[in-house]
Amino acid sequence: MTVVAFDDVAIAALLTEQSEDVQRWIVRVLGALAADDPGRRLLRETVRVCLESAGSCTPAVAQLYLHKNTGYYRIRKAEELLGRPLPMDRLDLAPATVCARTVSSSDAT
Repeated sequence: MTVVAFDDVAIAALLTEQSEDVQRWIVRVLGALAADDPGRRLLRETVRVCLESAGSCTPAVAQLYLHKNTGYYRIRKAEELLGRPLPMDRLDLAPATVCARTVSSSDAT
């Protein structure tokens, strides 16, 4: 069992009652990045942490214990899948990455 602070999952928790609508929104915002496979989950997690770090990759890679080049590679790959730079849709991407994490883990149970 994993224990998390409610503030870390508040947006997702508030939205999960309409999980089908939330899932469609996640796919609309994240596009190919929404796929529920291990590689895409790693990319989404990197994007989520980067966006929580004010869009700066440097503190994000430190928090994720990644080599700087690995972090930058993941961000570039995520941007390719999104078809746009991260800062462009930050207000949608940040909650979508949190919701994708929560919805995919709750769908697996």
